[in-house]
Amino acid sequence: MARLRDAAPMGVARQYTYINRSKMEEEIVRFTKVATPLGDMRAYCSPKGICCLEFTSSAERLEQFHQRLQRYYGNPKVLPGECDAHASLQQWLCRYFDGDSSASQTPMDMRGTVHELAVWRELQKIHPGHTISYGELARRCGQPTATRAVATAVRRNPLSIIIPCHRVIGAHGELTGYGGGLRRKRWLLEHEKKWNQYFSAPKPNLL
Repeated sequence: MARLRDAAPMGVARQYTYINRSKMEEEIVRFTKVATPLGDMRAYCSPKGICCLEFTSSAERLEQFHQRLQRYYGNPKVLPGECDAHASLQQWLCRYFDGDSSASQTPMDMRGTVHELAVWRELQKIHPGHTISYGELARRCGQPTATRAVATAVRRNPLSIIIPCHRVIGAHGELTGYGGGLRRKRWLLEHEKKWNQYFSAPKPNLL
């Protein structure tokens, strides 16, 4: 089991890929457990970077990610263990929960449809301590009439916290669904609001 404070620094740019499954060779995806103030999380890492970060209590979402592995990662071998990207992720999470939300340089291997990737990129542009509605997110994605489709892509985000889907709320300011549960969503938003004056504006490195 990995500990948050055992991390070593990394400085690798994030990676986003749309994958043609027919051209993929078998990969190995490794996973490890990471302890956080909100409960244990499980982090999965492909040879290219972190591809999933979910709370271990979210069994349904972990199962959904395993289905995503089959579709976009060529049904890889999934084995316990750590890789370099896990160390970078753990260090960033440690800083985040200590009240520093500088943009993460953790390498990420996020795979999905063109639509999903576009929504996930836009999520990273929401500054810590701020929230937007699903309708506003749809407008920022250039799809003002596709709020429902954008909301679906938000729900499919497999990388909790680091891709901040928790910063998207209802049209009237109400908290809406979050894979880790509304209690955790509320905690994250309050945490970011509290430390907002110390946060640096995120500058995501996107392809």
